[in-house]
Amino acid sequence: MKRLIFFIPLLALSCRDNYSGTYSECWGDNTDQDGCHFIILNPDSTFLYSDPFSIGSNIETTGNWRVKHDTLVLNNDIPEFTFGTSATANTSDNLAIRIQTKSDNEIMDCYSAIVVINQNDSLVTNEMGVVTFEKGLLDSISIKYVGCFNTWISLSDSIKAYDTLQIFCNHDAIFQVKMKNMKWKVKNDTIFIDYGNDVFQKLVKRKG
Repeated sequence: MKRLIFFIPLLALSCRDNYSGTYSECWGDNTDQDGCHFIILNPDSTFLYSDPFSIGSNIETTGNWRVKHDTLVLNNDIPEFTFGTSATANTSDNLAIRIQTKSDNEIMDCYSAIVVINQNDSLVTNEMGVVTFEKGLLDSISIKYVGCFNTWISLSDSIKAYDTLQIFCNHDAIFQVKMKNMKWKVKNDTIFIDYGNDVFQKLVKRKG
């Protein structure tokens, strides 16, 4: 039994080693990573994925990978926004929201951002990126601003606890690919990216 338990982790490591490497498709005879569509599967189960949108310009994404039944499964965790709160107690009927973008530790106020509440009414932030709503009207918001994901943010818990709230839009996430159990076929040292409607792209494993 002990031999079997010891054998299972070794089998998993061997499987990762078999699939680890760089898979790519490049323009012309370019074999460099820059300007190529590629993914690097590291032996520690992390990956680097690069998707070019023009020659010399790539969108890079990182995460974790595994292979199950000849299928490459990719996952990453890219937060679209984070909360920051002041120490202000819940003593006001209004909630002041300050919206800022965060990129490489640089923080900027979102001036003239459109904030939609409850999928209906909207207001525009001032020069400090601040907008104020009555708590009784507020359940969720959506932010329309360059560098912010246009997604609905629930505020039900924040309204009960605070009078002021900071929302940081993760600007860097705009330029990454979100992957949640994304599945690509892998066979004969080739990854097949399925775009639907029988459209595939092949990333071939580099030798050496």
